[in-house]
Amino acid sequence: MNIPAIVSAIQNRYEEIERSGNDGAAEWRRTPHMFKRTEADAFFVGVLFDKQQEANRAWEGGTDLVDNHFHGKDGEFSWATVSRTSINKVKQVMSSGWSGKAYHRFPNRHAEFLKENARIIVNRYDGDVRNIWAVSSEQVDLIYENSWSLRASPMRLREWRSSFSSETTA
Repeated sequence: MNIPAIVSAIQNRYEEIERSGNDGAAEWRRTPHMFKRTEADAFFVGVLFDKQQEANRAWEGGTDLVDNHFHGKDGEFSWATVSRTSINKVKQVMSSGWSGKAYHRFPNRHAEFLKENARIIVNRYDGDVRNIWAVSSEQVDLIYENSWSLRASPMRLREWRSSFSSETTA
């Protein structure tokens, strides 16, 4: 998986738009599933990890997590697997799953972010993060709305923690 190539492609596209001279307005091109699934997963995990740490570490960690953990029956990373995995196991992976290192300086908090977003991705986007941005040109504002639905706010985490606690005691 080559995350720097993805970032470079995005930068090149923005430069192309800028050179076109149309004041930042871009023609929307719908190319469904342009990223391979694992690349999109690593990109999304990198976005989750890109808080309070160096960007390169976040992107490398996202790639490593997708390549080495939470694989489904097909041997590929699976949001459904993350969603089904116990929070304690997700915390363990986040704390030491990167060759003995933590994926983030706040591994427990990011384990909760990862697990909560996995649940949303499975339930709302059929387990495929590419569906977050798979919209028509008339619906491009949905990308923004979809992105907000995935932010694990403190309130959502409190709600999730309480629902998790009631599941484990039932």
